[in-house]
Amino acid sequence: MKSLLIIFYIILSTNLVLAQKEDYKKTQTEFLLRAKALGFVIIEDRWVRSFSIGGEVRFNERFSVCADLVHFRWKFEKEVYPTPGNYEDYDEYALFDARNYPAFETRYYPRLLNSTFYRPYATVFTKLGARFLHIQDEYPPDVNEVIRLNSDFTDLGACLGLQFGGKFGFDVNMGIAHRFELKNEDIYLQNGEMQYTSRITDNKWNFAIRVNFYINLTN
Repeated sequence: MKSLLIIFYIILSTNLVLAQKEDYKKTQTEFLLRAKALGFVIIEDRWVRSFSIGGEVRFNERFSVCADLVHFRWKFEKEVYPTPGNYEDYDEYALFDARNYPAFETRYYPRLLNSTFYRPYATVFTKLGARFLHIQDEYPPDVNEVIRLNSDFTDLGACLGLQFGGKFGFDVNMGIAHRFELKNEDIYLQNGEMQYTSRITDNKWNFAIRVNFYINLTN
């Protein structure tokens, strides 16, 4: 399965590169600086934050390559009640699940809309990173809950997206990715006992969504 995905990724990337030669006689190269700093609550006690910085080089308005450095983190909170029966007096402790990685994209912008402000595109991408999970000291783990984890992972995926703006703007894309992950983890059993397992292979499909703000340095 991994070999087939890599072959698919290479073929699709090659096709996107060749698409730039369609009918452009004049070569125009654009340089875009990309970045974001986002943080918000999904539902109660579940938070997410994401920081990234990178760039995009676009050729002939149709084809581009992108590279970003990304930090992404989930935060899950639980309440601890020091006084039994008093539910107004509580402290909150968190479990953090973070990822740090460089991300690389190859994009193709087809001529679907008669507008330079809205630019639909297709992209294939890869992420090469590390994941870290840990808890605060007073966090109350459940039985069989993973409370510490570190891993290396590789994502291969494809998305459809839309870029909004001219000199300044943002873009968003959504699609799917397959993650190949090798991880070590501690599982809480009970009464402070833990089970450590190393070199666990975890391969799975994930929903993918990315958002970036940009400034076009060429225009």
